[in-house]
Amino acid sequence: MLFKETIIQLIMIISFGVGAILMVLFPILKKENQYYAWFSMVSGITVWLLLLNIIAQMRS
Repeated sequence: MLFKETIIQLIMIISFGVGAILMVLFPILKKENQYYAWFSMVSGITVWLLLLNIIAQMRS
């Protein structure tokens, strides 16, 4: 059980990091292509919202 909880927490931290990277890349990508930049931003926000939803469901 301990390993399961640790792995879940690690996966969530990595996923939050990926979402943050997608959002941070927005200004860099906007210089190259506006569509890729917005796709990156929306993807990052979606990842964060999905993870927050999963965390909320796990606590209840």
